[in-house]
Amino acid sequence: MILAVDKLLTKDQINSREKMETLLHLFKDQMKINKKIALPTQDGMTFINVDQIVRVESESNYSFVHLASGENVCITKTLKQIEESLDGQPFYRVHQSHLVNLNHIVKYIKDAGGYLVISDKTTITVARQRKDGFMELFSKL
Repeated sequence: MILAVDKLLTKDQINSREKMETLLHLFKDQMKINKKIALPTQDGMTFINVDQIVRVESESNYSFVHLASGENVCITKTLKQIEESLDGQPFYRVHQSHLVNLNHIVKYIKDAGGYLVISDKTTITVARQRKDGFMELFSKL
């Protein structure tokens, strides 16, 4: 009898723990969907929903954030700093100077080492040393 009660309590605790983990996971997913990022511009800060960022292109210590609306925002952050602030979001650095939103990739072309076609009609080369990691991301789908 005691063994049966212990078993039941353990089962309820596991179910409760699983429910909490599921809720926490759903909450984190929702936060990712609604996440905003503050972009430091020359005249202040611009707040943008992360899902609106198509790609980020760097030039020295400046970066150009290309948005789904067609707007480009020049910011005073390096690509590495932006990549760190987008940790956990669906972005991948495919080249030394390009970070792309995985949700905006339209096509991967194998020609000449490989390049991407992005939703804003641009093409971006996938660096040889980053190709394996990129392909691994999509092989899990």
